[in-house]
Parts: sequence; structure tokens; C-alpha cells
Amino acid sequence: MAEMAKKCDGHHPVITVLAGTGFNVLRELGTNCPALDAVGINAYASITSVPSSVERQGWNKPWLVTEFGPRGHWEVAKSAWGVPLEDTSTVKAEFYLKGYRRAIDGQPACIGSYTFLWGNKQEKTHTWYGMFLPDRNRLGAVDAMTMAWTGKPPENRCPEIGAEKIKVRLDNESTNLTRYIFNKGSRLRCTIDATDPDGDPISIRWDLRRDVSDNPNRGGDREPPTSPLTDAVVSSEKQQALIQLPDNEGNYRIFVYVFDPKGSAATANLPVRVKVDP
Repeated sequence: MAEMAKKCDGHHPVITVLAGTGFNVLRELGTNCPALDAVGINAYASITSVPSSVERQGWNKPWLVTEFGPRGHWEVAKSAWGVPLEDTSTVKAEFYLKGYRRAIDGQPACIGSYTFLWGNKQEKTHTWYGMFLPDRNRLGAVDAMTMAWTGKPPENRCPEIGAEKIKVRLDNESTNLTRYIFNKGSRLRCTIDATDPDGDPISIRWDLRRDVSDNPNRGGDREPPTSPLTDAVVSSEKQQALIQLPDNEGNYRIFVYVFDPKGSAATANLPVRVKVDP
């Protein structure tokens, strides 16, 4: 196919794109497809190891990173009932910048890269891969890439989610929980660890949605969006919210969004499970 493409158009380089560099695939490609001019590599959690994989497998032509971003939903830890645990937008931003600096910037054979995703989409959740929220508020990944591409942070930085992330306890109890399987109709007192690095005032919004992250879709298949459940947020004040779980058994996910007044945001979420007879 590469040879045929060159016969049709000899004025442009011909590449193919790989989903990672495992199984010695670069070495096989170099041996079996010498007509290629370069190779594209998609890498998420493995982004920092791409240059060493290229060297180890003896690929001696140019390469580019055709997709990189946060850790993928197939690469993270899971809840006790098997759904993926999404990183906060702040952790994602740190990963974007680390990946760019270690795998792309300063690599003489790397001819470019594409971040995923400059926009928003529903894939496992509505916040996993987008660098913007649907309302166009930018997330920390935009700050990270601004730093990567310009060498300095943006004038206004996004709010940040701290190491404590979302803490949950049953209403009228004082102990934070580490087990997130609840009786139907439970009320949860949720607290978010959030700040703004510029000292801007922050506003916080919560919602509860059905969790569809255990769906079998693969390869970025289109997924319908999930809407917030009506009346799930009983009250919210400052960095706390009282959330009412439904009476229906199933998987749900608590989302929190932290905004500054200048078009920037941060996100975190926590999967919870409702059992009618736990």
C-alpha cells in the first residue's frame, strides 16, 4: 500500500500509524515495509517510553506522536465493581506536560505531535479526554500545552484539584469513606479539595450521572452523552455538596467542576454504586 501511494503521489511522505510500540512492532515495520517514510505512534500512559522503544527496536526513520493525552480508560485502576477511575484534570495536565517534555521536545527524529483532544467528547465519561468542557471553559491540559509550546504559563491559569480530591461521608456522620457502595437513597456529604493558583475566586458545581464507563465500546466509538440526574444535588455551599443517591440499583458517578471567572475550569469525579440489597 505504501508503494502504491508513492506511485500515485511521489511528492508527499507516506506514513502509517501504530497504537503503541508493543510486541516489537517498529522492528517488524522497518523490516517488512521499507517504503514508509515515517511512522506515527499513538501513546497515552506509555508516552514517556516512546523514544526508548524507537531506539531499542531500531527504527531509524522520522517518527511523530499522532495521539497523546491523559492515561486512557484501559490504563488506570478500577473500582471494586470494575469501572475505571478517572484522573483529575490537574493530574491529566501534569501528564500532558511530562509526556511532551520527555517524548517529543528535543527528540531530533520526532517531527511533530498531536494532543488528544482539543475539544470535548463523551468517551467513558464526558470529561475524560476533552481539553475543554462543553461550555468552552478550558481545562488544565490547555495550560500544560501552552507551557510546552511557548515555554511559559498562560496569563490566567486554571483552577487545580488537590491531592485530597473528592472526600465522601454519609450525611450526619463524620468519617470519610473508602468504600463507595451504598444503600438506595443514601445521602452523601461530598467535599472537593480545590484552589486557584492565581488567587481568583472559584465557583463550584456538582452533578450526579449514570456511569456508563463499563460499556464495551472501543477505539473511540461514538457514545451518547449522559445527562445529570434531576434533583440529585440537594444543596451545595463553598466546597461541599449534599448529594442524594437514587433508589434504582446501578453504577453512578459524582462529578464536580471548579470555575474561575476567566473561562478556566478543573474537574474531578468519583464512581459510586447503589445496591438495593448490599
